[in-house]
Amino acid sequence: MKLERLYLPATVVWAVGLFIGSVLPATTRLAQELEVLNFKGFGLHLASYAVFGMLLVLTLENYRFKNYYFYSVLIAVVYGVLLELVQVVVPARDPSAIDALADTIGAFITATAYAFRNKKWS
Repeated sequence: MKLERLYLPATVVWAVGLFIGSVLPATTRLAQELEVLNFKGFGLHLASYAVFGMLLVLTLENYRFKNYYFYSVLIAVVYGVLLELVQVVVPARDPSAIDALADTIGAFITATAYAFRNKKWS
C-alpha cells in the first residue's frame, strides 16, 4: 500500500480527534489529567494544528489541488475557529481567540515549511 493512500484517512481521524478534544467538558477526567500534565493552552493548540496543517497539505497535494498550501491553512483556520465557537455550548469551556490564533500559527508553520521544502506555492 502506498503511503499516500493513508493521508486522507489520517487527516479525517485527526480532525475527529480535534473535535472530540474540543467538545470534551473541562470537568472530565481526561481534561483534568491533561491540565495536570501541562498539555493545555497555546502549546497544545499550536502542536495539534501543526500536525493537522501538515496532514492537510499532504492530502490536498496528493489530490492535486492547486494552491494546496493556501487551502490547507484556510481549512485548518476555519475548522479551528468553528471548534472554538462550538465551545460556547460545552459545559465549563469557553471559546478563545488566543486558541484560534495558536491553531492558525500551527497550521501556517508546517504548511509554510512544507512549501519551502518543496519550493512550491501553488
